[in-house]
Amino acid sequence: MKLDQAIKTLEAHNQWRRGRLMPQHNPTEIGMAIDVVLRAAKEHQTLSMVMNQIADKPRKTKEQRLAKSCVMFLESMG
Repeated sequence: MKLDQAIKTLEAHNQWRRGRLMPQHNPTEIGMAIDVVLRAAKEHQTLSMVMNQIADKPRKTKEQRLAKSCVMFLESMG
């Protein structure tokens, strides 16, 4: 399952859970969607950490400035 489909699955499940009249998703499918979204969140967290380590080095190279821009962008996405 791809990330965009996992997000749609979890959004639909949450709507159902909050009372919207619609068919419930298969629990196995919901579990797979949770796994995909968690993996993406962990990758995002790791990427942010590595980019911060690069950006925080004393000498400011082009790469470090780019890394800092990427960190700021990722943080703005929440």
